[in-house]
Amino acid sequence: MMRTTQLGTCVGVLLVVLPGTVFLAGSASVPSGDAVAWGKAHEGLRIGIYSVQPTQAGQDQREFRVVLENVGENDLVLNVGLMLGNGRSQKPEAIRLLITDPEGRLRELHPQPYIVGGRVDPMLVPLPAGASYTIRCTLAQYVLGIGKSLESAARLKPGAYRVRADYDPKRGCEFDKWDVMSLVSACHWAGTVHSRDLGFNIPPKP
Repeated sequence: MMRTTQLGTCVGVLLVVLPGTVFLAGSASVPSGDAVAWGKAHEGLRIGIYSVQPTQAGQDQREFRVVLENVGENDLVLNVGLMLGNGRSQKPEAIRLLITDPEGRLRELHPQPYIVGGRVDPMLVPLPAGASYTIRCTLAQYVLGIGKSLESAARLKPGAYRVRADYDPKRGCEFDKWDVMSLVSACHWAGTVHSRDLGFNIPPKP
């Protein structure tokens, strides 16, 4: 067993098929207006991020929703990340958050380290034209720094921050192209998209 966030080679392909035209990994629908910091669309796909109230009462951390929306005319398939244990544990590695701290430094948030041992499958999400897929993100799911200098992103010092979301399927699970092509053909989306910055504040502790 090895504690790592490095991706291994997948041994199979599992297509996550969900009914309907709106796919929600979180429990809330996508708000309208300027609440979502949408980025520019690229090849029919755009990504946005918005802030929500923490789902747990008394939770003293920021919580966000990241939305991938198909604004094109063609159906897409997204390689969102990887799955462990035949889908029991899902890691959306292709979606990353970047924050700008009160000093103006841009810092990437990395997923909390986890153990990889055994089967690894790509986390493929079908996204029909007009559909969206939403993922819940909390600062506690991420760390700052590398190596031995890791610190929880939930421990950010008080101040004004900005956050943006990036989607890059190259961070997802590596897989056999022949296996994938037999399933998703040319609708597999392979570009990158970025949201706009969303401002948020970490208040001083009482």
